[in-house]
Amino acid sequence: MSSRKSDPVVIEFIENRHGVIVMLTNDALVVRSMRNMVLKVLGIKRDCVHSFSQAQAALREIKKCVEHKSPVVVLLERIIEGRPTTNFLHTVKSTFEDLKVVVLTGETTKENLVFLYELGADSVIVKPASTDNLVEKIANTLKPAGKLGPLIQEGKDLLAKGEFEKVLALSDEVLEIKPGSPAGLMLKGDALNGMGRSKEAVKAFMEAHKSSSLFLEPIKKLAEIYRDRDQDSYLKYLLKLDSLSPLNSERKCEIGKVYVKKSEMSEAEAYFDQAISCATKEALGYVSNVVETIADVLAEVSLEMSQKYLSQVLELKKDNLGPMDLSVFNRLGINLRQQGKWREAVDNYKKALTIAPDDPGLFYNLAMAYLDGKGLKKASASLDKALSINPEFWKTSDSVCYNIAYIYYSVKDFSSARHHLKNTLELNPGNQKAKKLLDRIKGR
Repeated sequence: MSSRKSDPVVIEFIENRHGVIVMLTNDALVVRSMRNMVLKVLGIKRDCVHSFSQAQAALREIKKCVEHKSPVVVLLERIIEGRPTTNFLHTVKSTFEDLKVVVLTGETTKENLVFLYELGADSVIVKPASTDNLVEKIANTLKPAGKLGPLIQEGKDLLAKGEFEKVLALSDEVLEIKPGSPAGLMLKGDALNGMGRSKEAVKAFMEAHKSSSLFLEPIKKLAEIYRDRDQDSYLKYLLKLDSLSPLNSERKCEIGKVYVKKSEMSEAEAYFDQAISCATKEALGYVSNVVETIADVLAEVSLEMSQKYLSQVLELKKDNLGPMDLSVFNRLGINLRQQGKWREAVDNYKKALTIAPDDPGLFYNLAMAYLDGKGLKKASASLDKALSINPEFWKTSDSVCYNIAYIYYSVKDFSSARHHLKNTLELNPGNQKAKKLLDRIKGR
């Protein structure tokens, strides 16, 4: 059994508290990693990991565990079968007070991460995740590091009971240990607000915000305090929240409503339009993932049909395309090249470069499309651009490095070709094509 610092926390949760890990994911590798962690790494024999691919089944299991007084940690995939699980996250966090949720996601944007935390995620793991990473994240979620964690949890428990005087005393204790602690200041603000001392509560929330400018909770509290008292202040904090977490369509609607009350209709319209745009992007994300799945299924049997659906994704999202869509452009470009449609592939990569003009991979793929069409000078120029953006792009793989060498060889730039053939053999000494081409240009 492992002796890492995180392990005892997770073992105590499962063995002593009879805790349960409920997984909502369709990633079999993650499920195996979690079961392996519990059985082999932590040495726990009890069946405490329950995995589901359907939200309703996972929700039923969570409810059953809560009814049996078993604490629950949920491992939640951010996207399942193309559908975001944000509604599930919001539902479980608002329904089950003590539930802890760790969200599993692929590479994503800062805005998405902020939105996940705003919806209630206790932690986020970017996949692929090692067993060590899973244990550490779960442990930190269960028991925040440091001696402040238990005090802050005690304060939250007292708040739920309405014992504001005790919370206020406890917040002072937290702030004495760690002056300026955002969590301590939040406890203080909540206690003061519960006691009807709203001006002092505002001051505490303001201090919490200054201590951690990306911490959304103090700003939410400030907005809530001013909701029915001062529309200008309410709007100010809503706009601040929107600047920090711009993917919340419901908040954009609320901002629009405030502007309507203020008879500032052009501003209201702008935020209502943004709200619809956010909701549309989420819906398009679901639709495009479904279409991509269809394209993947068809790729092995009909390139033309697969091309149709990949093109459909880009057409659906034409006004909402961004860096997250580059994988679709690359897949479509490869598809077109496989069909011999190099001109269409070139057009596809050029369109992608309008979204990500500094992506060396796109310039490399553009070069390969030009190579298919015997446009050797244009292929070489595209490679020059890729390597000027990232001089170490050739390290992607030995096959990529060989293709770079071959294109330079084709335009009789033997010095560059020789250089990259040597790099190819450095990456893979057994690359026979590189050895043959290097022999061919010796002495040139």
